[in-house]
Amino acid sequence: LASTHPDSLAAAQYVSIGRSDLPSGYEQSPAPAQADSQDVAQTLAEYRCEGIDPPKGPAPLSSRTPDFTDPSGTTELHETTAVFPSSAAAASHLALELDSRYPTCKATAFRNALVASAPAGEHIGFVTVHVSDLPKKFADRGVEVEGLSTLTLSGGVSALATSELIVLIRGHLAAELSVETDGDADASLLDRLTSDLAKRLAQVVPNRS
Repeated sequence: LASTHPDSLAAAQYVSIGRSDLPSGYEQSPAPAQADSQDVAQTLAEYRCEGIDPPKGPAPLSSRTPDFTDPSGTTELHETTAVFPSSAAAASHLALELDSRYPTCKATAFRNALVASAPAGEHIGFVTVHVSDLPKKFADRGVEVEGLSTLTLSGGVSALATSELIVLIRGHLAAELSVETDGDADASLLDRLTSDLAKRLAQVVPNRS
């Protein structure tokens, strides 16, 4: 299986972003210990909401980058690349995002996660999620997911939280680029990183064995 071949991990690491891909000033730090379990819990909650059974079979091999934060502390991003045992398994990775009920289910799971991690005195308002196809220029199948939420912090200060997720698939490889901001997402940064991700994926050929 491609997902058990040593070259698969090398391929996943090859397409991943690094600090050199980002504007100057970004700091690198390990992902929080609870991030992976938190992500899994959200995904399973979305599947349950949509009435979809989680994909069966072996878990994909995956590689996750550290978290990168901009100098102002308003943008945090990371990337996860997974290698699946078959093209069909990779394609099924998009089933969640392409389901018509996904935006509502994602918004609910997103809000629950925010509430669970919110400090005392912080209130979570409306949370909305939008899903759109990636531009054809990227030449890979994928979607863009944007989540918006309103926050009222202790002291009555209001803020808008945004979360952007790009999912790109090529053959056995699925790459997720997640950007979270405290304000409007930087469209130019997202476009730059997505273009770079598409180019790297285009250069990776999954091991035929």
